Amino acid sequence: MTSKTFLIKGGMIRFQIKRFWWISGFYALILFLATPFHILSLGKEYILEVVADFPERAVDVLFNDLSLPWLLIASVVLGICMFRYMQNVRSATLFHALPVKRRELYFSSLLSGIILLAVPILLNAIILFIMGFFGGYYPVLQPHWILDWIGGQLLSGTVIFCFVFFVGVLTGSSIAQLIFSFVFCFLPMGITWLSSYLLEDWLFGFTGNGMEPVFEVLMKIIPMSEPQFLCLEPDWLVLILQCVYLLLFSGLGFLLYRKRDTERAGDVAAFRFMRPLFLYGVTFCVMLVGVSFVRAVGGDGGAPNVVVALLFALLGYCVAKALLLKSFRILPYYKGYLVFAAVLLLAYSAIHFNAFGFGTTVPMAETIEKAYIGYHYAPSWYEKENIFNHGCTQCAEFADKESIEIVRSLQQEAISAGRLMEKEAAKQDKQEIYYSYVTKSGREITRVYYMEAERLFDLFSTPKAKDSMYQNIRVKPEGINYIEYVGKEDYPDIYGEKKEELLTCIRNDLDRLSYEEINKHMYMVQKAAGYRYGNNGEVSVSTPGKQQREEGFVHSLRIVIDNDKDEMVYKSIWFEYNENFTETVNWLKENGYMEKEE
Repeated sequence: MTSKTFLIKGGMIRFQIKRFWWISGFYALILFLATPFHILSLGKEYILEVVADFPERAVDVLFNDLSLPWLLIASVVLGICMFRYMQNVRSATLFHALPVKRRELYFSSLLSGIILLAVPILLNAIILFIMGFFGGYYPVLQPHWILDWIGGQLLSGTVIFCFVFFVGVLTGSSIAQLIFSFVFCFLPMGITWLSSYLLEDWLFGFTGNGMEPVFEVLMKIIPMSEPQFLCLEPDWLVLILQCVYLLLFSGLGFLLYRKRDTERAGDVAAFRFMRPLFLYGVTFCVMLVGVSFVRAVGGDGGAPNVVVALLFALLGYCVAKALLLKSFRILPYYKGYLVFAAVLLLAYSAIHFNAFGFGTTVPMAETIEKAYIGYHYAPSWYEKENIFNHGCTQCAEFADKESIEIVRSLQQEAISAGRLMEKEAAKQDKQEIYYSYVTKSGREITRVYYMEAERLFDLFSTPKAKDSMYQNIRVKPEGINYIEYVGKEDYPDIYGEKKEELLTCIRNDLDRLSYEEINKHMYMVQKAAGYRYGNNGEVSVSTPGKQQREEGFVHSLRIVIDNDKDEMVYKSIWFEYNENFTETVNWLKENGYMEKEE
């Protein structure tokens, strides 16, 4: 009997919906609690009051993050359940014996899952429309926002569902389908992170810092990305990729589904081309995780133990081969492991002896747009919140040719000094110095080497370096709201003309003093404590005590900056100074701030 329907079969859709309606019902309830009920629980008066004071926050009431994890869970569960019939030999044989073509089975199952996913979203959208038009919540539940909410949830959820459905075609096990769905998404990030972790203190000049842009790109391109809403400045790359993935996974899944053997139900890999990918993928991942675990537990830096790597690779190979064969008789297949071991040893040797010369070259000056150097890694193009706005004095950025050339020469000096292991560097009182560049083509280059901390003092004493470290004080003082004197008692905050006078004194002292004189207090504490200079990546400031003041610690000022993005929050800079800041100290004494403590 030949079916007259081209793509879908109504009976198949009804069968799947009757079978798995409870998943859709549970998701509808959870979505109701996370969105309409959550809005009701906040209280109408409170919401309207907040919206009246901050109109830009009205959209945040609807677009909260409470429903996002459940969208992911519902999409994954439906993707597994809709393809469950193909993961069992008996049910797969039964379904394919029906007078239904494979394309009808595939697209009917696909459409069934999309319907079960869409119904809860649409039902809750109807409730939101009622709340907006008749419940008095219109300021936060406007129609175009609700439509945007529907579209974002549906698109993202459907993409995840189609991806999980596609993974189900590749494997013959529901458990493997669940595992592979997340592994295929997040494996690139895991491999990148573990690889960078192992290369730290091993590959000359390499640092895992600065990898955040790579992770951001990987997070954008994975199928399990969060919904994009037009009202919230969407990432158009993610939005376009979601549309592409929707067509790609549904189309590829259909092409592979037509060629899949029914007998492959229950197999970890349903296609021949998947077997080597699974075998060596598991081998590599187990090796990577095992070596990273041993290194983390042992606390050792430098090159990872190659014997440990080979043992964990053997473990991963045996497990993967046993799963593929459904048997523990894997000894005759030892040649595959030997090939992997040979490639591993070759790669290990290339990295250990730096066969490719990584970290031994410096970018050409004419290609550099910005340069960064510091005792820890926090350039403005890496940090979401520019660390220089918070008074960082252990790093600096430059855009002028003269300073960039100095940074390049310091890096070349570090390269010429050769490779120093961590213990040797500690003995020679050296520490990590980070160099980072943004080229005119937009490429980011980051390296780290061991060097004496004092070698940076001359560069950090230049006006350009001080402009970078004290941007709000030297470059854009107009953004300073007021200055707070930090002492034992409550002192009046410094505004207006007095604020300008004090800032002038601070700038004069900064112009006059060297970097070592400016940071004398920090340098003394870290030397006394046995820390290497700038070893702490965070800017942590506390108010000095009496003994510290007598040894050269004077006090702290809290400089409060206007925040253009959020009127309810002010950024603060903790500015510490010592007795070398003579103009600043004299001004504070003349205006009665420091005298009250004496």
